[in-house]
Amino acid sequence: MNTSENSEIKRLTDEDFNQISQMLNCEPAALKAVQQVEIDGRGGFFAPGKPTILFEGHIFWNQLRRKGLNPENYVKGNETILYSRWTKIYYRGGLSEYVRLKQARKIDREAYMSKIFDR
Repeated sequence: MNTSENSEIKRLTDEDFNQISQMLNCEPAALKAVQQVEIDGRGGFFAPGKPTILFEGHIFWNQLRRKGLNPENYVKGNETILYSRWTKIYYRGGLSEYVRLKQARKIDREAYMSKIFDR
């Protein structure tokens, strides 16, 4: 994929979408639809090696509950990453979303990883 090699941020190309869709056994159009909805069709990377992410505290809340943990026990000091209902007021955007993700990792690595991979 066209994401590193130099400091210039690269956009996903049609070839990238084709390669990824083959790996995931889906249509390139499906991936493009997700890109459009989730990141307004922008790139796919904040910087080389840093895929675009949006940390969602309400999903993290649910992941903790699914794991049998009470999220309420972790809210103090983590209000910007842990909340029971969807809100965009805590979104920072850009590479700052990685800061939020790192903070979540401190709460529970396994729940943090499932937030990313088990939606």
